[in-house]
Amino acid sequence: MTVNNFLQAQTKEQSAFIELLKQQLEVKDEQIATTNRIADQAQQLDLTTHKQSQPSLPQQTESERA
Repeated sequence: MTVNNFLQAQTKEQSAFIELLKQQLEVKDEQIATTNRIADQAQQLDLTTHKQSQPSLPQQTESERA
């Protein structure tokens, strides 16, 4: 094997590895996006739950204010 052939093989191998890393990065990006959506949904649910569980303040009538 000549030096040129060796370098070509090494370059091909590294290119394949780079493609694999790109695919893994895309998967991680999707996982992060999904995690962010779930966190947003959980936060909205938490806010909704707190609003529903808080007792409303009694309303004062005009006679009580005077």
